[in-house]
Amino acid sequence: MADLCIFASRDDLPAVIQAAIVHAQFETIHPFADGNGRVGRCLIHALLRRRGLTPGFVPPVSLGLASAIDRLRTQWREAVGRPRSGSAADKLIEALPGHPILDVGTAERIASVSNQAARLAMIQLEEAGVIKRINAGKRNRAWEAVGLFEVVEISERRLRAR
Repeated sequence: MADLCIFASRDDLPAVIQAAIVHAQFETIHPFADGNGRVGRCLIHALLRRRGLTPGFVPPVSLGLASAIDRLRTQWREAVGRPRSGSAADKLIEALPGHPILDVGTAERIASVSNQAARLAMIQLEEAGVIKRINAGKRNRAWEAVGLFEVVEISERRLRAR
C-alpha cells in the first residue's frame, strides 16, 4: 500500500493512465473483505481531482471511455476481417482494453487456447494493425493495442478542457 500511495502521488504520468494503474494495483492488493471496488473507484476520482482534471463532481470515467472503446473494438474487428465470434482473435480483441500490453502467454490465457493458436491470433492481429510490437529481440516479445492509449489521452484532454 505504501508503494501504491507513492505512485498515486506522482505527477509525471498522464493522469488518466495513472488513475487506471492505481485502480488496477489497488484491486490487485484487495486489502478489504468488502468494498474494494467502491474504494478503488473513489481512488480514481480522487487522483483525477488532485491532478486538476476534475475540479468538481467526477462522472465515472467509464462513461466517456466506453463508447470510444466500443468504436475502437469495431475498427479492430473490421481490420481483421470480422473474425469468427469466439475465435482466439475475437477473444483477444474483446480483452485488449483490459490488457493493452500483451505477450503470447497472456494471449494464451485470455483466449483459453494453445500456445500455437495464441501465436497465430497475435500474428493475425499484428498483420491487421490491431497490435504492434513494442520491443525488439526474440525473447519476451510484447505487443501494444494500437489506438487504445490515444483514446485514453483524448478522453483526458476532454476532461481537462471542461
